[in-house]
Amino acid sequence: MKRYPFPIKRIVAPLLVAALFAGLFGCGKAPAAVHIAAGAKAVQPEDAQAQLHQFDEESLAQVSSSGLITLLFDESTCAVAVKTQTGSVLWSALPQETDGDTTAHVVGVDVLHNGQKYALNSQDNAVAFGSVSYTKSDDGIRVIYVLSDSAAHLSDVIEGGAKDAKPAADGSLRIQIIVDYELKDGCLYASLSWSNLGDGEDVVTNIGFLKYFGATAQAQQNDFLLVPDGSGAVIETAVDELLEPIDVAVYGSDAGGSTALTSVVAAFGQRQGNEAIAAVIQAGDAVSVIQAAKAGGEEPFNRVGADFLITPCEEKDGELYYAPKAAYTDEITVCYRFLNENNASYAGIAAVCREMLIRDYTLSTRTVKKQEDVPVMIQVIGSVERDNVLSLRKTLTDYAGAKDILTRVKSKGVNNAYLRCTGFLTGGIDAQNAAAAKPLTALGGMKGLKELNEYANGQNFSIFTDLSISTSRSGSDAVRTPSGGRASVQGSNSIADGGFAVKNRADYVLSPDSYKKAVSKTLKRFRSLGATGYCVTDLGAALSGDYKAANRQTAADSAADLLAPLSVNSRVMVVGGNFYSLKNADVVSGLPMVCGHEETQCYTSIPFVQILLHGIVDYCFDEINLQPDSKMALLHCIEYGAIPGYVLTDRSLVNTDKYKELYSADNRLNEIGNAYTAVSGLFADLRSARITDHYAVQNGVYCTEYESTTKVYVNYTDEAVGISGVKVEPMGYFRVN
Repeated sequence: MKRYPFPIKRIVAPLLVAALFAGLFGCGKAPAAVHIAAGAKAVQPEDAQAQLHQFDEESLAQVSSSGLITLLFDESTCAVAVKTQTGSVLWSALPQETDGDTTAHVVGVDVLHNGQKYALNSQDNAVAFGSVSYTKSDDGIRVIYVLSDSAAHLSDVIEGGAKDAKPAADGSLRIQIIVDYELKDGCLYASLSWSNLGDGEDVVTNIGFLKYFGATAQAQQNDFLLVPDGSGAVIETAVDELLEPIDVAVYGSDAGGSTALTSVVAAFGQRQGNEAIAAVIQAGDAVSVIQAAKAGGEEPFNRVGADFLITPCEEKDGELYYAPKAAYTDEITVCYRFLNENNASYAGIAAVCREMLIRDYTLSTRTVKKQEDVPVMIQVIGSVERDNVLSLRKTLTDYAGAKDILTRVKSKGVNNAYLRCTGFLTGGIDAQNAAAAKPLTALGGMKGLKELNEYANGQNFSIFTDLSISTSRSGSDAVRTPSGGRASVQGSNSIADGGFAVKNRADYVLSPDSYKKAVSKTLKRFRSLGATGYCVTDLGAALSGDYKAANRQTAADSAADLLAPLSVNSRVMVVGGNFYSLKNADVVSGLPMVCGHEETQCYTSIPFVQILLHGIVDYCFDEINLQPDSKMALLHCIEYGAIPGYVLTDRSLVNTDKYKELYSADNRLNEIGNAYTAVSGLFADLRSARITDHYAVQNGVYCTEYESTTKVYVNYTDEAVGISGVKVEPMGYFRVN
């Protein structure tokens, strides 16, 4: 049964990545870029030997052990495998049976050389040539590959060893890859670094690393791949259904990227039999794409792994443009944990990933503050600019109106609320960068905001003012795409979708150097007004870097530090939920509620992201009152442990009953009061608890378990369901302690 027929909508942010969104490109003049024809095919290895693309269990030798896992190494293929002492699955970097297939490899490298694309891989372009060396240690093993398009170009390396490889004297194609495997605390840490030892003009565009770890041509019942698509999804590999391979862009796509599926976290997993692996990308997450495939058709394996976009590119006018100076050159690291029996579930994988993310300081060790009531999220829209010849601005809610909405909400028994003020600063919902934005005088200005804050502080309400940190209406400081254009992003606009003609400009992407200025100006401007919170609309929804100063990964790594000053004596809400922005966040708005891919028999949405976050931060999905079925949307919040959210205005958008019903506070107060009562009664004592399990009881009925042994059942069907003596009403829910 499809539970979520309603579309995903948002008002102003998070930002959707536009065709020209640039991740890593600088200000001022366009970067010097390499460009080739967009349709150019990559040169593939000429002689591929099938035996180098699969492992032979009998040829594996033990390297080291840690906890209950053992690291093994195959000298003939230079691939590793991990064996657990309690299980029957051998997790290998190469599949065991390939039937002559030669696609699997440990490392794949795409390179531009002399105007051509080359698709190199560790098996055909290094192992087959003999240009590999390895060194064992007490905790693991280091493997060094030197790749080229021809053995003739590696004669000195083959003779002298990959460890001591020198730059090519003739400028031929030569890439050195160093891979370190280490067992530590029961985990496998796999790290990769690379260097160009060939022509100085060569461009490494992509590196695939351990994309076939755990790959298998067969599947048992209940086997699955876990991908971080939206809220998360499982691909049931034993289900007889064809599925095209998918790419999930971590933190969104770069310029020229066409990946439709996006992820807020760089983590994935897989189950085989009674065992599973959980993987977190610890270095290189911001340039990674999670790739998954289900065996069938032309795809030989069930597999999930990561590809890393080393050099940013953009397709324009039939050509591909690359910006080599913006390449990611730091280390890539993936950490694998191994699970078995009852822990080999998607909830078990999520629990392990959560521990790794906390250990990496990506997620906070804090927990949500326990309170008597669960808050409800209320977003109010201030000022919009009408899309007509005169571009007249229209006020939908001023500060006095926002205060009045809170007063009326409180009269419905709501004692805890988050009020998000959108469109109250310069530019309205199409706001300027925070460095220049001020409270709009037409809405009450500084005085109005101060009075609203004072009222909220006395009523246990929190005010969050929308701020744009990484984007601006002005393109003067915009970073550039590889083809030289100004990088921009387009904000989603549900008001326009609702029939009210509102201007919705594309915002320009700024260099991370400007973030500090925006935060500093904001603190100076708003602290004196008793501001209790800030809502960062862009930094957690779209990621950019600076071509001259830093790449996309550097911008992601510094985001938490940039947001930290806002959290001092104030609360921070982040829109979108990209994990690099959550260390100092208290609330996440617009968290993905479902997966982005269409659900099928084998592809199912799960609350992977919600299991990672519950108890650490409050989170809400898209606004309930904008969904076709608000009751189903509320049930989804209850199933996934989210606080309910609504978007309101003090005045109707247009003079029709339809839009008054959607947005008018008068028409939603009773619904908000009822939703607040429902979630407070269910979750007041569970806000800081972890979700420990989630599963389908039967078609259309789901159970979410919490660490306090509490279970919450949600029934999406139109018939009452009996479960272990408990009756769950149709389109209803029930809590069992």
